[in-house]
Amino acid sequence: MDELLAHMGALPMVKVVLPTPTGSVFLEGKVGKVDEAEFALELFPHQLTLAELAPGVEAVLSCDRSGQVFLLHALVVEALGEKYLRLQPVKVEERPQQREFFRIDAEVFLKIWLVDRKTPGQQEVRRQQINLSGNGLRFEVEQPLHIGQLLGLELRLPEVDGEVAQGVGRVVRLVDQGEGAQQVSLELVEIEETEQDKIIRFCLAEQRKQLRMRVKVR
Repeated sequence: MDELLAHMGALPMVKVVLPTPTGSVFLEGKVGKVDEAEFALELFPHQLTLAELAPGVEAVLSCDRSGQVFLLHALVVEALGEKYLRLQPVKVEERPQQREFFRIDAEVFLKIWLVDRKTPGQQEVRRQQINLSGNGLRFEVEQPLHIGQLLGLELRLPEVDGEVAQGVGRVVRLVDQGEGAQQVSLELVEIEETEQDKIIRFCLAEQRKQLRMRVKVR
């Protein structure tokens, strides 16, 4: 456990899952000072109000190392200010690393809605530039969102005969773009294998198209 904490402390970022009264949230942070029984965690800004956390809840930190994913379970001892936590390590888990998906920039027709809204109403389909992979996407929105929210989404993919891929994504990162806009990153957490295959085929087709365009430019 000490060796893993030392490894995490040398990394610029670790992933963190924290429980809140409204459900688990997925965050990013930096492991700080480590002593014999506890360690510090600095959460990156604009993610969570630490007042929502109660001492004794369990956080899970994760990182990749030597082709494996390591999960460190730790109890929240104390919230220090607005972005620091004091944690007590409990146990370590080791899991095989999930396969990687390459990312592409592409223009698609996108529709999103809040999953927990009882009456979602009519949602607008927008032609939008996004960054896409088989396990997530990144795009700009004007509606206010929060880390951990679940969004239903529908992607119309022009390079695979206009197929529509549907799924549910969790907000894992938000970046303020100014003038009320946010760049949102979603991790696909609920998606059928057939729907994911549509996205992967689209990414491959779009990658081939972009490579051909680069060759022509040369």
